[in-house]
Amino acid sequence: MPRPLEPTNLVLFRRFLFINFIYCIAVILWGALVRATGSGAGCGAHWPSCHGKLLLIPTQLTTLIEFVHRMMSGLLLVSLFIALLMSFHYCKQQNHVKQWAVITFLFVLFEAAIGAVLVIFELTGDRISIVRGYVMGAHLINTFFLVACQWIHLDDVNHITHHSPLTIRHLKQTLRTHPWLAVSLMGMLLVSSTGAVVALGDTLFSVSSLSEGFWQTHLPHAHLFVRLRTVHPLLAVIVSAAILYHGKNLIEHGPSQEPLAKIGLWLVIFIIMQLIMGVVNWLLLVPVATQLAHLGLALIVWTTLIHSMNALTRHAADKAS
Repeated sequence: MPRPLEPTNLVLFRRFLFINFIYCIAVILWGALVRATGSGAGCGAHWPSCHGKLLLIPTQLTTLIEFVHRMMSGLLLVSLFIALLMSFHYCKQQNHVKQWAVITFLFVLFEAAIGAVLVIFELTGDRISIVRGYVMGAHLINTFFLVACQWIHLDDVNHITHHSPLTIRHLKQTLRTHPWLAVSLMGMLLVSSTGAVVALGDTLFSVSSLSEGFWQTHLPHAHLFVRLRTVHPLLAVIVSAAILYHGKNLIEHGPSQEPLAKIGLWLVIFIIMQLIMGVVNWLLLVPVATQLAHLGLALIVWTTLIHSMNALTRHAADKAS
């Protein structure tokens, strides 16, 4: 008989997964710092080595920023592999937990592969390329899927004794029965991917004033990265409206389902904060600090949406039982 997950091991496992999740967010934000500071070419076209070396003492700031990101990413890969092994060791009978551990590890491998493509094909630094924009958009979408799978894995372990595990089949059913949630999730992916391209454009085509940015955006020969400065905020407002409506639906569950109502309230608060941060980021001409804050809030909104999907899945199971 497989050895059941002991309470002490369960607590330690949960803590390890939570630390992994927070660390993953830190790696993502540092990656945004690499792009915002133009440090992607700090290690040249070498990958996974930096200027042909696995270990070195950086002498330039761009090299330091990129080298630290590679070290952080490598540690994340190792820690998620350990989480995978722990899932198989401690959760032999919980196939759904092992499933999310495997999927999470696959997404971190995809993340590393996309990063390698950017470096090897020199789609970094001040390189202006439409292909780079597509790769950056795909990079952020993969990042969001990685975060989602990590959170589902952690949440599944937190409710490991629940009679409705977070299987893909159960989550798909939740998305079918809550269309505004599905629209919100798909919308977040669209807005975030265009936001990644816009952020790249802000780095490559920087401006010194709002008026200069306006005219740069509306020039007949304006680059696609620049023209998206108009599209991205419009998409953000539309998707935010869908998220607010989903949050309202959660809040209307009321006292009978207080956890869902709380998730809805936090979702409304976070999306309003994100909209405000988007405006502040634009007014301040996208300094690095507000860019990171904007991305950080996007990840919080995304995680809250995923959490609402998990909670609705369990709510449906409780009603059926």
